[in-house]
Amino acid sequence: MSDQASVSRKKTVEIPVEILELIINAAYESHLRKNSDRWEPVSLDSLAHSSTFPTALSTVCTLWDAVLVPHPEYWMRIVVYLNERDHFRRLRLALERSQPNHISITILHSSESSSLDADEERVVLEKVLSYLWSGHHTRARSLSVRTTSNASLLSDMLQFWPGLRELNFDSQRWEETSMANRETYLVPPRLLGLSPTWLSAVRNLTNLSLVGHMFVQMSRSSYGPYILRHVPLDSLSITRLRGSDGGKSGRFTFHELVRGYSLTGVRKLALVDVDVPFEIDGQYIHQIHHNPLRRDAEFVFDSVANLTLRAFQQHLRRYILDGGFRSQTFRNMQAYFGMFRTWGKVCDVEVTEVSGVESSDALACFFGGVDSVELRVIDCPGHTDVSLESIGPVIDMYTLEDTPIPPLDSMTNLVIVDCPNWTVDGLKWLVTRRKQADVTGIQVEKGDNIEVPIAMIGYVEVRGRCPSLSDEDREWFAENGVVLVVDSP
Repeated sequence: MSDQASVSRKKTVEIPVEILELIINAAYESHLRKNSDRWEPVSLDSLAHSSTFPTALSTVCTLWDAVLVPHPEYWMRIVVYLNERDHFRRLRLALERSQPNHISITILHSSESSSLDADEERVVLEKVLSYLWSGHHTRARSLSVRTTSNASLLSDMLQFWPGLRELNFDSQRWEETSMANRETYLVPPRLLGLSPTWLSAVRNLTNLSLVGHMFVQMSRSSYGPYILRHVPLDSLSITRLRGSDGGKSGRFTFHELVRGYSLTGVRKLALVDVDVPFEIDGQYIHQIHHNPLRRDAEFVFDSVANLTLRAFQQHLRRYILDGGFRSQTFRNMQAYFGMFRTWGKVCDVEVTEVSGVESSDALACFFGGVDSVELRVIDCPGHTDVSLESIGPVIDMYTLEDTPIPPLDSMTNLVIVDCPNWTVDGLKWLVTRRKQADVTGIQVEKGDNIEVPIAMIGYVEVRGRCPSLSDEDREWFAENGVVLVVDSP
């Protein structure tokens, strides 16, 4: 098909559409939802393989015209590889043959070609974006850009236009660059003359992801608070953020981060690779406005520095008005051993997820500082019988009685995925101890001296690389009132 990329679009195809559909569906079956003609969501890592999507190749040819009507989604996703020589030709062909509206554009490096250095990457990216800004960008409802270095992403690349729903700028690593000497509050995001008002340009934007210095530039610009307050964002992601991203106008602090987030009323917030300093009396200096926390709010903390994560958790504890929120996910927190144990309970949430922890002691300390109805432990080599034991009522070494405040006292659901180092006997012990605690009437004090019983475990799900459970084990859990779901290789 690649040899036909330059063939005129008007050329007819002799293959019947029905047969061509069968061929295409067979070739790309793994990317189609069952009983649907829409693509499954795919990560940027998957898109980095140029064979993933037809429009990512130079194979955008007249054969695809035959499936334009029955499968419009094929023509809506365009992938541009910065490190391939013919990326402009591919982009022009894809834009020419794509749907008139609602296309998504992804710009990143191909994993199958050699990488560019930061200077080359920035030059190529500016050229691609300039081409899109010249007249094609208003067709895109989604634009995602991932570079090797954050230094390749300039603040003036941040653009908004009517119809835009998703805008994502990310990099694979953070570097100290000359941007530390730039002013960050003078240049607001641009609209390119597309709209007389900011609101009409951003009113459809629901998902926004920015690298650190881009978020700093937007939040410190004259229009930043207006944008954050009025954009109907559902999710906000901030990645590769450092205090030095504030540039000459001053270090960007934790309270500025919280101020920007608090303006949005966003449902899902993700902080990835974030390390910003805490400022004494910062809440007064920056006049932080606090919207009521949504009950369906979700938080993702991935590689967030110890003090930043601790400050954010304490912020959540202080400003929760109605008792809790939907979920919080902790990833790559190996260096934060022991910090949760000193906080007391962090927050009452429906779901807490933790992944990538190698130390049993670290997990035990983490469990001691959270509470949720469901606990998900994913890909944690440190999840052993030691960490399981920490979830049960703990014996007080002075009174030899169960302590009144065990970890995760509200937990009824336990999900374990790809954790091979615990034992079935350890899990049975946990179920038994929690059950005994409930039967004997151990209670937990919950604010205003309200006491509630420790919750029994009623649901356990085991998936992936985990110890195997025998038929006798399954019978044991059933007899003890536990719904057991097992999906292991």
